Amino acid sequence: MNWLAKNIIYSEMIFSDYAARNNIANIPPDELNQNLDKTASALQIVRAYYNVPLVVSSGYRCEELNAAVGGSEKSHHTLGLAADFTVPGVSLEQIMKDVPLLLNFDQIILEYNSWIHLSVHPRARGEVRSVI
Repeated sequence: MNWLAKNIIYSEMIFSDYAARNNIANIPPDELNQNLDKTASALQIVRAYYNVPLVVSSGYRCEELNAAVGGSEKSHHTLGLAADFTVPGVSLEQIMKDVPLLLNFDQIILEYNSWIHLSVHPRARGEVRSVI
């Protein structure tokens, strides 16, 4: 894996506490590694901006895991093109203001006032919204 992101590691892009507890093998096929790299690179930009490590709560999700956690059937997580994260010491509202100025993206969503969902799908719609 040729990671462009120096601080975002492969294991955190595929780790799922839910998968670990429920014996779900959340291993992406090799053809999604380029997508994971793209997502990690976007997260690296966010990390560099705030100069603190991010907490990635969900990156890649295999189909089984995505269904188990109630993810959308069209979830970009299943393509390796999305991640949910927080930034310690930075409000979610501030992240929602800053990230659109930092990079091109498909979606940035404040989900349930708990985390930020960032999708880097190539269509790059620049959609900004909240889900409560």
